Order: sequence, then C-alpha cells, then structure tokens
Amino acid sequence: MNKTEASSIQLEILVSTMDRNSLDFLKMMFQNNELSECQVLVINQTSESTLLHSDYPNIRTINSFEKGLSKSRNLAIENAIGDIVLIADDDVVFVTDLYNKVCNAFKTKPYATLISFMAKDLEGKLYRNYPQKSCEHTYGTIKDVISLEIAFDLKKIRELEVNFDEKFGLGAQFKTGEEYLFVRDVMISGGICNFEKVSIVSHPDFSSGKDAGSDRIVYARSAIQYKVIKQIAYLWLPKYLFFLLRNNYIRFNVLFKKWVIGLKGIKDYRNTLN
Repeated sequence: MNKTEASSIQLEILVSTMDRNSLDFLKMMFQNNELSECQVLVINQTSESTLLHSDYPNIRTINSFEKGLSKSRNLAIENAIGDIVLIADDDVVFVTDLYNKVCNAFKTKPYATLISFMAKDLEGKLYRNYPQKSCEHTYGTIKDVISLEIAFDLKKIRELEVNFDEKFGLGAQFKTGEEYLFVRDVMISGGICNFEKVSIVSHPDFSSGKDAGSDRIVYARSAIQYKVIKQIAYLWLPKYLFFLLRNNYIRFNVLFKKWVIGLKGIKDYRNTLN
C-alpha cells in the first residue's frame, strides 16, 4: 500500500467480530492491501474459552465478554488510536489502496467529522443507489448509510462525545438502525458529515433494507422513529406499512400483525426511557 499521498494521517480499522481465536480472517479482508502496513483494532466478543491474541505490533485485540454490535463499536472507539478510524465487519474485503482512498478524502475535506463511502457486493455491484456526486450529507441522505461505509475523525468524535446507542444494532433489543442514529447524532452535535463517491469495500449482498418487511425490522424501525420524531411515529407507522405493502415486502393478510409489532416496538422503546 502506497501511503505517500496521505503519510501525515494515521488510519486505523476497527473490526468487530465474535468467538475468534485466530487472526486468519484478516487475510481475506486485506487481500488487496498489505496487512502489515495497516493499523487494526479487533474487538472480539467472546467467552473466556475462546480468546484472541495478536503477536503483530500493528494489530491490537480486545476480548470482550459483552454482546451487542453497538457495544463492540463503542469499545473500539474508546480504545482507538488512529487519526481517522474506519468501521469494519469481519466479512468485508477492502479495495486496493484503501489507505489513500480514505485518508485523501479527509485531506481534501479537513472540516469533515465523518465521511461515508460506497460499498459493493462481492460481484462488484453497488450496494444501493448512492448520490450522483460527492456532497455534504443531509438528514435525508444518511438514512441508508451502513456502518461499513463510515470513517471519521476520532478526535472530533470524542470532542462531540458521540457514541453508538447500545439499545440498537445486532445483539441489542432493537436489531438495526445503530449506524443511522450514530451519524444523525454526529450532525445534531454540530459535526459535518460528507459522502465521498469512492468505493472502499465489498461485502456479501445483504442488508436490513432487503429484509424490510421482517418482524425484527418493523419492530426496530418503529422504535427508531419514536426516538427521532416522538409521537409522530404513530402517524409514520401506517404510512410505512403501506409502503411495505405497495413494494411487496409484506402481504395484505399480515398487515394487522405488522401494525401490532410496530406499536410494540414504539411501546418497548418508550419503556426503556423510564
């Protein structure tokens, strides 16, 4: 990996994984880059019988006995040492010249707190419809951002005291939406978030958007909407359900069931506030 263009910036990759006792999985992730030249922090959520250790100076490991993706992300942020940090899952593959692509985006936008990039599936197709050009994010454009697209200025994030909401994300009560809420909190706190029209990662072709009609997503998204728009979430829910129906994510005969699940998501989130 040629770092000459961005040598003044240290990039650290924050990897969340579970039940690992070997670093071999990193070889697949960094197959297009020199792993020995990358600073990596691995958060391994595990048990005392399956611990992960590193003998490499550029790879640090933390074994955590808590569960939940947002808890993993927060532990990584707490222990990160890079100037810029990139969030990663353990099944991604980074593109060639990752270091320069991420760091140069921050060099050209030194005011940015957070930058989201593009992701592709393993066949090389873009994960979703992205903006037509690089731009500053709005509250509308961040709704589809996923965690493996996100890099941020660590010092600025710590100054804003923004963390992932541990009620949301895989392993939590509400199993999606943690990245949207994180980016939104950055913007609410005064941080500047940008989109860079550059692909940095490939990932298996699945996202919660393609599972939009499932019980867990309806439940979690209803909770998210109450967190964001409070009582208006009760008006949002029927509109969302008819959107799912119109786009064939759900069938008419389960409409009432999904309504009940959405109401329960709102109720259960409200109960967490007490």
